[in-house]
Amino acid sequence: MDIVRAKLETVSRELSLILPDAELESTVAPGAKQISYRFFVDQNKNQFLLFPSGAETSHVVRRLLFGKQPNTAPLPTIKDFAESDKSRSLIDLTLRFNSGPSGALKSLWTDRSAIVLTNGQKKRIGFLVDVGSNQLKSVIKVPMGPGTTENVQKEISLLEHLEKSGVDLAPKPQVAGYLKSHHSPKYFYYTSQSYVGGERPKGLSSDLISGFLSQLRLKDQHVSLYDLAQNQMRRVLEADLASDATRNGLLKLLDRVKDKTQRPASLVHGDLRPSNLVVSSHRGLRAIDWEFSDRKGLEIVDFSHLVLDQAYTRSTHKTFSEMFRAEWLKVIQTYAATYVPGPPIELSQMLALQFAQHYLDRYLGFDRWDTGKLRRLANALHTDWPFD
Repeated sequence: MDIVRAKLETVSRELSLILPDAELESTVAPGAKQISYRFFVDQNKNQFLLFPSGAETSHVVRRLLFGKQPNTAPLPTIKDFAESDKSRSLIDLTLRFNSGPSGALKSLWTDRSAIVLTNGQKKRIGFLVDVGSNQLKSVIKVPMGPGTTENVQKEISLLEHLEKSGVDLAPKPQVAGYLKSHHSPKYFYYTSQSYVGGERPKGLSSDLISGFLSQLRLKDQHVSLYDLAQNQMRRVLEADLASDATRNGLLKLLDRVKDKTQRPASLVHGDLRPSNLVVSSHRGLRAIDWEFSDRKGLEIVDFSHLVLDQAYTRSTHKTFSEMFRAEWLKVIQTYAATYVPGPPIELSQMLALQFAQHYLDRYLGFDRWDTGKLRRLANALHTDWPFD
């Protein structure tokens, strides 16, 4: 027991050097050789972590959270953190996972495993870590809401489909199951997928993106812009949107989509953006976060999302005309003419569909997406459509 106490003091000192303002709790069960560490940090969003004991703990924390020595800003105490409803469920989940997962997740677990769980958008994101090697092994998603649960289930289903099809463009699905809460009869649904290592792309050429998207094309399947717009209209009518004005604006925009020409269909990622793309030297370009994916869509809609990512997420523009810059539209038109099979597509109708789909995904999929961004997107719905 004295050896365990000595190890506790050593690791506590290491953690205090990394997180000098964090409140640290350590527990040693009678007769146990295992120590649990609990501490809290605030790195843009609260994180709760629990690691098994080991001299490598501080290195894992430094590498996963900061990459370098963190600043020493005041940090929330355990009491502050635990009083938050979301944080309480996060603590519950973390304790449950790290006490030794049961069920499907157990197949991934070793005596050197630890799980880091963080607060995400309507879900908890976890990383299964091998403490000995400092390697991330898996990404675990625990949805916290009906809409997010459907998205996470849809993602794991699509990853299974890609794996069976031999398409190596995404994480590998691992397990999915339910985890019982420690303190209530509640069960948490979770999925696990392989961690995709690599770097964020520094530049994305049309050739590179085409090589990626062409592998998602569906053989002998077709769909029209009109079909896809009708699907989005159903979502608009079913959704609990903030205002009738927004609902009417989305319906008016989708009503512009009349093109019933059947075009070659593709699997679509649905949230293609630089932060969701990873490049590795031996496996090329791959994508993560397939929660907004669709089994049947159009390649050009996916490509347009990538090009318009800045307009949607960083723009301060208040009208469609300001948002859709001419240089971006030219890139989309050139890609469609050069790479996309099938008859020419009318840019105006495709953009109307893409914008409405993006707004719905953001509104329904995230509980803390910047309200200012959503408001600007909604305001654009009340301006003149510039492509008539």
